[in-house]
Amino acid sequence: CLFLLSSFSSSLLDVIHQEGWLSQEEANQIQDEILTECRFHRVFYTSNRFSKSCETPCWTNVYSTVKHKDPCQPMPKVLDNLRLKLEKHLQRPFNVALLRLYFGNDEIAWHTDARAFLGSPTTVGSVSFGKQRTFEMKLVEQLWPDVKGGCNQVKVPNEEIHRWQLRHGSLFVMQGTTQDYYHHRVPKDLSLKGIHTFRINVNFRFVLSSHLHSGFSSYYRYCVCGDEYPFVFFM
Repeated sequence: CLFLLSSFSSSLLDVIHQEGWLSQEEANQIQDEILTECRFHRVFYTSNRFSKSCETPCWTNVYSTVKHKDPCQPMPKVLDNLRLKLEKHLQRPFNVALLRLYFGNDEIAWHTDARAFLGSPTTVGSVSFGKQRTFEMKLVEQLWPDVKGGCNQVKVPNEEIHRWQLRHGSLFVMQGTTQDYYHHRVPKDLSLKGIHTFRINVNFRFVLSSHLHSGFSSYYRYCVCGDEYPFVFFM
């Protein structure tokens, strides 16, 4: 398909944005299959960051290609086919898919995806479906989790916030040491109202073989079960 490609690469920030990575027809079909085959959860958990009970800011789930590893849900065919397409495109392996579904009043706060079980450098590939949302990145100011970067180590005063518009069928890739030095978020968009104004983000990552249990336990807790039995949302 035809797509628009933009990239931003420095010694710290390395991202690729491809609009139209999936054709309109492909994106529509995959979105419909995700809504048919996948569950979405919204769970409560005790936050290590804030030391209080929190609710996930959007509807979530996690699937994996790793067999016989508990907790682990097998990846549905629609996600596995998308994973294989992305692996071929980026020449990178992926073994886990995080799903997020949110509406205009939902937001993803500033955070980094840096985790020991992902290693560093790491590649995170995200495919968007549904309504357009703004994606923002900025240099880390307060470290969470404890990663390498931060303004104490890297002097970039008053750096701008980088913004991209993630549309239906687009691909956004964060790679290199990006997670060590940059936070990202999806802010609210109150102009989007109603049940048909959702966005789905399918986020592919690779959990190291030496950290499978800690990786999947973490993702399963925050995306599926929380601290209690989850309320399951069917679409």
